[in-house]
Amino acid sequence: QTNFGGLYDASPQWVTQLQVRYLAPSGWRWYTADDPEGVDEQSLACLLNGCFDAQGVRYISLPRPVIATKVRLHPYAWHQRPGLRCEVHLADAAAASDEASGRFMSPCLRLEQGAALAGMASSTLREALEERLKERSKREVDLQVQAEQQRGDLERRLEEAIARAEAAEARASSAEADLLNAKADIE
Repeated sequence: QTNFGGLYDASPQWVTQLQVRYLAPSGWRWYTADDPEGVDEQSLACLLNGCFDAQGVRYISLPRPVIATKVRLHPYAWHQRPGLRCEVHLADAAAASDEASGRFMSPCLRLEQGAALAGMASSTLREALEERLKERSKREVDLQVQAEQQRGDLERRLEEAIARAEAAEARASSAEADLLNAKADIE
């Protein structure tokens, strides 16, 4: 049996740290958080944190935008093997120039905020639905209790009516017997 490794390996694998290289007008540069022009040496490049498990999503927003036509992600450290899925969100040059005026918000940050907002909305909706289910269950229990009370009340009233009817029948029988005795005495 041959072990192909890599993507054929079913064990969890992910990149824990990575570096970014991009093609700027001046050539290929390594991304740094400090130098707007980037650097030529990989050893000076910024080290970005990747994922911490195989299923998690990691949003990496570069501290400063870069003007580039191509981007390369270089895995630096990984778990088992360097497995990586990624999305790269871009902004046009006008948005990148807005960084200096303080109006810049990276697409990744907007995406992360949107995902966080959607998560909060989802949990709020879930809490509201759970509350409605609790209220509905409480109403159903209250209705069952009320129905049982009404049933008990009706059963009690029926027993009282039956007892009154039996007492009236007994009185009627006694009155009939007295009437027959009185007739017999008269004859």
